[in-house]
Amino acid sequence: MKYLKNELIALALEEKGLPKIIYSEIDSIGVELRKIEIFTNGTFGYAYNEIEVGTTALADQLIPEVEEINKDEGFLANYIERYEFEALWKKYVLDSYEK
Repeated sequence: MKYLKNELIALALEEKGLPKIIYSEIDSIGVELRKIEIFTNGTFGYAYNEIEVGTTALADQLIPEVEEINKDEGFLANYIERYEFEALWKKYVLDSYEK
C-alpha cells in the first residue's frame, strides 16, 4: 500500500471548489481504496468501498506516482506513512460516527 498527501497550491484551483488537501490509500497498482478530502472552509468528505460522503468519490482511474502528479504546478504531492493516514482516517471518518 501507498499513502499519498496531495496539496492544492494554486489559488485559482482552490476557487473552483477543489479540496485543499487530499489523502489517499492506494494499492500496489494504483487503485485508490480510501480517500479523505479537506476543504479550506473546514468541511471534509471521504470515500471507501461504495461509501461516499460529501462530494468525495474514489478515483475511477489509476492514481499516478508522486513525480507525475507534481508535474502539475497546481499540486504538491508526497507519500506519507501508514500511521499518519490511519490517524487522519480515525479523526475524519471513524470519530465522525461517534458524534
